[in-house]
Amino acid sequence: MYSINGVSSTIALTEINAQSVKSSKTALNSQTPIENGSDELIWCQLGREYDVHDINTEQRAALSQKLYDAGQISLADHAILSFDGERNLPSGSTFLTEPTSNGGYDIISEFKARIELDKQMNNEQNAQNNQRILDILNHLESAAAKPIEIVA
Repeated sequence: MYSINGVSSTIALTEINAQSVKSSKTALNSQTPIENGSDELIWCQLGREYDVHDINTEQRAALSQKLYDAGQISLADHAILSFDGERNLPSGSTFLTEPTSNGGYDIISEFKARIELDKQMNNEQNAQNNQRILDILNHLESAAAKPIEIVA
């Protein structure tokens, strides 16, 4: 379970999810040619800018902010993706995986580990939240690998 300013994330995220925010699934299901200014172009650019297999907390927060500002992820997903437990929790790191040799984290592996732990603890709400983040990260990774054909 996560805590943001002393508030359980399950409670906070349930309230956020109840709001009308754009679902990240809109961008995840895009199969159209990439147009200049399109949602998919945003994913391609950010996927190439950030390495989801070696990213530090500042980069992760910046990535999350860019996705949120572009309307690609919900406020709830932004809160989960950008949360820095090392700075905001007295117990320190919330990472389940080891840092890379560069001091970053493979956040795809991290969110897979979080989902497994959530399932073991029968925490279905957190498992669903973390699965959405994993879907976002997988989409970033696949978008980074796509050739960009800008169609005017």
